[in-house]
Amino acid sequence: MRKLLRQRLLSAMFLLSMVAVPAAAAPAYRFNTVDVPFAGATETELFEITDAGDSVGSYVDAAGARHGFLLQNGTYTSISAPGANATRILGMNSAGQMVGFYRTAADPGSQHAFLRQADGTFETIDHPGQDFNYAFRINDAGQVGGYYFEFPSTPSGIFITSHLREPDGSFVPRLFSTEGDGTVLRGLNNDGTQAGWWLAPDGGIHGIVGVNGVFAEFDVPGAAFTLPNDINDAGIVAGFAADPTFEGQGFIRLADGTFALLAVPGAHSTEVLGINNLGQLVGSYEDEQGNVHGFIAHIPEPGSLWLLACALLLGGRRLVAKR
Repeated sequence: MRKLLRQRLLSAMFLLSMVAVPAAAAPAYRFNTVDVPFAGATETELFEITDAGDSVGSYVDAAGARHGFLLQNGTYTSISAPGANATRILGMNSAGQMVGFYRTAADPGSQHAFLRQADGTFETIDHPGQDFNYAFRINDAGQVGGYYFEFPSTPSGIFITSHLREPDGSFVPRLFSTEGDGTVLRGLNNDGTQAGWWLAPDGGIHGIVGVNGVFAEFDVPGAAFTLPNDINDAGIVAGFAADPTFEGQGFIRLADGTFALLAVPGAHSTEVLGINNLGQLVGSYEDEQGNVHGFIAHIPEPGSLWLLACALLLGGRRLVAKR
């Protein structure tokens, strides 16, 4: 009960900090670049950050192979699926379970989703009958959000079906529409709410958010394409607002529909890939030379609204103490 109340109050603090931000304005986030420090490593990406501040992502080593990694208390740990020549870690929950995908040199045409337990044990969790799988998020209940690609003989030649994998191993399909090229759901919070996008028949890419397969559509004002990547327990959606060339800025969409755009200072393009319940963000950006770096974005320094939120938090703690 105390933990739940604390999470909700901290989420409220973040919401209060954003109340004064007008649509499409950028809050004063502090961006820290993250590059994996291994010799010859490039292309660092961060996909998820937990409330404890642990982050997961991927990088390319000096030989050109991609690996996952965990950043915890300033320490970088490289992680690869057994027998894989490419691994990306895309999600992590508070219990230390991780999800992502891997490929092998023996079967380069297939892609496998995995669940890695906190003890390091890997389990392949492909959707039955599918060869190109993603596991993108895992919540504290053990539900896994993911999707798979099919390659039908149609004009587009691709269709994407999203799903929710329950802890018992069953899969529940999630589609916004059977038209177009499918549905990509990436964000998953502890209430089971999912966020992502769908590929419309006219080539448009529109954001969606919802629970139990019932979704509402939205678009970032002024963006050519809207690609949500995550959602936290307060219903704040984070993602990528792309221009026609698929470059652009990160965005946040509050539960009331208010938007804010974010960019790493000096970056050519910025993509927000994860948000936690404290409002911290992770993602990747491309610099002017075309190099890819990861980042962690911290919430703004306390202001008048933050002081009010702190007062609410203190009051909440007193309430818990009385109980």
